[in-house]
Amino acid sequence: PDAMVVIGRPEGDRPSYLQWLEEDLPPQVVFEVLSPSNTKAEMRQKLEFYQRYRVEEYIVIDPDGKAGKGEHFIAYWREGGALITSDFPQVDWTSQRLGVGFRLEEGKLRLFFPDGSPFLGFVEALAEKDQALAEKEKALAEAEAELEALRARLKALEDPS
Repeated sequence: PDAMVVIGRPEGDRPSYLQWLEEDLPPQVVFEVLSPSNTKAEMRQKLEFYQRYRVEEYIVIDPDGKAGKGEHFIAYWREGGALITSDFPQVDWTSQRLGVGFRLEEGKLRLFFPDGSPFLGFVEALAEKDQALAEKEKALAEAEAELEALRARLKALEDPS
């Protein structure tokens, strides 16, 4: 998969996840990001593979919106021993395992933390960091101006002339 979550195994880099060497613990959540070269047959095989190896949730993200009826993501979840999905295009879904929300907003897939706050993209995170830095610089300038005013008052008190 492009990414996966395995809770209950030691951290560390692995060239591959070999389930039989990991106490037969399957990944709980698997993410696949479609590329133009992916075929429907290949994706069907992957779904069958994750079904067989007991993955709890399988999320297929289509950044170009070309899958099926234009969905941008398809989520499968385990119910009654099988991976199932909705018959309707998904626009809002929450992972039971991770608590992460997936939502289509204005044609873009957005992810949300369990508390409802959005995951930030690189540009958004950089803008937020720049804004926080600007606020800190403003607060520092105000503190320096206040300190300078206090120094001036102290000097006036020390020098009565």
